[in-house]
Amino acid sequence: MPNNELVSILRTVIKEELNPVRQELQELRHGQERLGNKVDKLEIRMENEVIDKIRVIFDTDKVREEKLNQVIEKLDSIEIDTGYLVSRVYRLEKMAK
Repeated sequence: MPNNELVSILRTVIKEELNPVRQELQELRHGQERLGNKVDKLEIRMENEVIDKIRVIFDTDKVREEKLNQVIEKLDSIEIDTGYLVSRVYRLEKMAK
């Protein structure tokens, strides 16, 4: 068998053996691309959900802070009123003696 013929046969055999490998490689690349797209979508979804949840937590904290400030203001008012009433009672008791 001449060298050229042997080389030609070897090329044909190698091509035949490589075709399934190429096909599998192409399928793997396609699968990896699909997986990458799914991961991207999942990341976007998670980021949106996390941002929404953080926003809710922030809004809730803001409402609590406002309520706490209202309670503090009422306590300050009660403290002032109590101080006034204590001094008034003291003066009335002094006048009663």
